[in-house]
Amino acid sequence: MEYIRNTTKIRILEPTVLSLGKFDGLHMGHKLLVEHMLKKKEAGLKTVMFTFDIPPKNLVNHQRQSVLTTNAEKESVFAQTGIDYFIEYPFTKEVREMDPEAFIKLLAERLCVKCMVVGRDFHFGHNRRGDYRALLEYGKTYGFEVMVLEKRKYKGREISSSFIREKIQTGHIETANKLLGYEYFVKGMVAHGRKLGRTLGIPTVNLLPPAQKLLPPF
Repeated sequence: MEYIRNTTKIRILEPTVLSLGKFDGLHMGHKLLVEHMLKKKEAGLKTVMFTFDIPPKNLVNHQRQSVLTTNAEKESVFAQTGIDYFIEYPFTKEVREMDPEAFIKLLAERLCVKCMVVGRDFHFGHNRRGDYRALLEYGKTYGFEVMVLEKRKYKGREISSSFIREKIQTGHIETANKLLGYEYFVKGMVAHGRKLGRTLGIPTVNLLPPAQKLLPPF
């Protein structure tokens, strides 16, 4: 997998199938998109996942949003999916204010898009004005197919990042793991302590997680 970040000068010359979103957690709902993309890969298209370098809500609404996966963690999770490109695009003022069609045109032309795979709740562009209906129209204009998927559900509820955050915040980690499709994990810096654990026969690790990482209550 090629990881592209810290640049707005993106260019892929091979025909691609693209999906875009925040992909926080890369949960079972996201993996439904990946499954359909991989089918297109078998047909000869390169697979591209497109996200922004920070959650857009952090800038748009001036809110600090905890995340299921930090940017560094996303790299390791996405690398296991079999996709070809993971793009982490800078969320600049220009992009933030771009109208829906201009944004889609930029992606279609720079990434040689022949197919886009999205969920029915997909929104894009300035003030989230674009939706899957608009995307279907843009596909006709810019020459790409659009696959709109219904969301995967768990016990009658749509699987989403907010659903998983709710379960982690209330300590229901086993359910969160089912929704993610893997065990929730935390990466961080190891800090040296007083080394008392080893004297008790129970060596431990003091882990300092990133400030934006969502942690269980206990």
